[in-house]
Amino acid sequence: MPRKYRLGTEEIKELSESKSFKIAHTPHFSLKFQERPEGGSKFAVVVPKKATKSAVARNKIKRRGRDVIREMIPDLPSPINAVLYAKKGADTITFKETRNEIASLLT
Repeated sequence: MPRKYRLGTEEIKELSESKSFKIAHTPHFSLKFQERPEGGSKFAVVVPKKATKSAVARNKIKRRGRDVIREMIPDLPSPINAVLYAKKGADTITFKETRNEIASLLT
């Protein structure tokens, strides 16, 4: 995902401390987001050790999540700041299932 679409550490903290965010859930992912007044959408993908102990699996989930988000950014109706959190079991699903879950979160 290009750098212009990535949330920085400070922006992630601001989103977490904000009271105006919304949360959407699927069985393997959660999306915390808020509307962005101007500019383009920005995203971050977070995979905690609680989701999977293996660093290889965590990196795989992050790569898949970023790829799906990169494909969907042009189709978003309004700009948002969002953080995608992986849940336990996200490393066991296929790429197609990952795409479907993230697509349902973003629509």
